[in-house]
Amino acid sequence: LTELNSDKFVLCIGTTLEYIGNMLGRENFLDKNNVESMKSFKDVDNKFALCQIIVNYLKRLGYYYDINFNHLLNPNINHIRKVLAHLFEFISKKEEEAKI
Repeated sequence: LTELNSDKFVLCIGTTLEYIGNMLGRENFLDKNNVESMKSFKDVDNKFALCQIIVNYLKRLGYYYDINFNHLLNPNINHIRKVLAHLFEFISKKEEEAKI
């Protein structure tokens, strides 16, 4: 995780959000174009705006830790762990709900 820079971190988030979006089906609130932009973050002109979109998506998924665009542009290991753990936990809960 220490080698994960902002481009790779946002790519991980984008890929995970794409999976979540497919899982949510009709309840999906993720904009496909925004998710695609996350997957090519290094080429995005307005990284600040995209980071704000990511922050909003994370909050809608119940992320309760403090997060802002700076955590995505300059990620540290603690923020990376919290964000990825939250996304994976969200997926796990939704998969369990689907089994019931």
